[in-house]
Amino acid sequence: MYPALDLTIPASESSAEITTVPSTFHTLLGPWYMPIKVPSFSPASALSNVSYYALYIPILDCDEVYNYWEPLHYFVHHSGFQTWEYSPQYGIRSWFYIAVHSPIINIGKKLAVSRLTQFYSLRIFLSIISALSEFRLFLALKRVYSLRMASIYLAFTTFACGMSHAAGAFLPSSFAMYTSTIALAYFIEGKLEACYVFTAIGALIGWPFAAISGVPFLLSKSVLNNGFKALAKIAVLVAIIVAYDTSLYGTFTFVPWNIVKYNVFSQSSSSGPNIFGTESADFYFKNLVLNFNIVFPLALLSPVFAFTRSGAGRRCKTLACFASTTLTLLAFTLQDHKEERFLYIIYPALSCNAALTVMALLDLVKAAQEILITSAAAAFISVIFMLYIPSSAALISYLRSSTLIAYYNAPLYVYPQIPPNSTVCIGKEWYRFPSSFLVPDNVETYFIESGFDGLLPGKFTVPDGQKLMTFITPIGMNDQNIKEPAHLVPETNCDYIVDLDMPSSPSIYMNAVFCRDFLDSAASSGPGRLIRIPNPAHRITQTLLTWGRYCVYQTNKEVAA
Repeated sequence: MYPALDLTIPASESSAEITTVPSTFHTLLGPWYMPIKVPSFSPASALSNVSYYALYIPILDCDEVYNYWEPLHYFVHHSGFQTWEYSPQYGIRSWFYIAVHSPIINIGKKLAVSRLTQFYSLRIFLSIISALSEFRLFLALKRVYSLRMASIYLAFTTFACGMSHAAGAFLPSSFAMYTSTIALAYFIEGKLEACYVFTAIGALIGWPFAAISGVPFLLSKSVLNNGFKALAKIAVLVAIIVAYDTSLYGTFTFVPWNIVKYNVFSQSSSSGPNIFGTESADFYFKNLVLNFNIVFPLALLSPVFAFTRSGAGRRCKTLACFASTTLTLLAFTLQDHKEERFLYIIYPALSCNAALTVMALLDLVKAAQEILITSAAAAFISVIFMLYIPSSAALISYLRSSTLIAYYNAPLYVYPQIPPNSTVCIGKEWYRFPSSFLVPDNVETYFIESGFDGLLPGKFTVPDGQKLMTFITPIGMNDQNIKEPAHLVPETNCDYIVDLDMPSSPSIYMNAVFCRDFLDSAASSGPGRLIRIPNPAHRITQTLLTWGRYCVYQTNKEVAA
């Protein structure tokens, strides 16, 4: 069990910490006073938290499904949807990344457990890896700063809404988040070689742009010595990745370079990331407020900590942590094409920065106690900073996370209810398809016409025995998001259709087999649309929630049969 965070601090601790709660504070609160401790965290409670979200949080990004879950399904079960990114002529998704995550699924397959169980097993496994990386940073902060500061960080990151869906996501940016967190821990401990290696692992196996977060760590006097040591290990990793991806694509392929080339050097009016949508400059700031609430503004104030604490070593580490976060945020804010997952790599660092700010505020309270305020007032303010700020952040995050689950996780329940030995089709709900892992055995999944004018995924080529056909260039793939009619089937081929019936956008289908509630966000209003508010408070907050139904519909063909 992690040690409890006690607000009554022994005099032997750092002078920068808060002093013992004075007897006047006891007198002030009378019988209501008790020794105050921030709730302790244990590995069991942390793991139960991430496992809960792994089971219930919806998949928020269709790229996670079509670029990772579907290729993984093909890699193990030999069927699945294929995006243009996996065509050998583009090669901007790594089969090595898929292979790294395949053992969990392969074990499930050999044990003859359902594909649904395999899906959730991998999500739980990824969440556990995330929790372990966060705990590794906790240990580093405890050693270099203090147990108090490390515990505040752990409270922030454990309950953050952003972490609830980033931790268990099967995305390269989540993988890079794990490695970036470990790299930050090694940097704080002064172990630069390991820091550089883990940054490289995240950039090469996961997402190349994750390297941006590691740039401030290069500003060290010993960078050359540690850099050369790390370079040999990184070179070996590059060789392994290139050899593996080349063997599956059938042509020389260095995926990290292909990703950078496409996103940075191949942009035009008809190609490049911007054709998939652009966002305004404040997109990430709104997103971070939703995902981290008060933790985000606190993180932006962390340089204050560098100047309230003595010691050049810790000051440099604090500024480097802040620089890593702000440099990454700035780099992606300047890009027109924005995705929530792009900032996963800085999520744990945000909580770290926020914890540093809270410690700086405690230092300021201590300084004010000596000049301006009484000991009782200082102790009371310290309780607010140490207990109520983390508790408030956790509560708001829980309400936001529960909103995502209660309002939008219907697809996770609906697809497993499709009758077996049938053909199911998806129209306008193609982007909420949760992957072939959630479709029952012997069910074929296809797309039908829905008015979407972009490029939908095709199907991977059926393997020749056990040999994957990943080296075959599929017909109809392009990097310009041009619609390919061959990826659609006539509606008459379908036994069942999955569709969303909303008051603001009614479904054209009638014979519902199974449905779950789904929030009609376009027809809803008030703060309760963004954060879950108890029903009695809806009138006070002027919240109006309008619900639709996410359903499996039986087609006329099946009804007639």
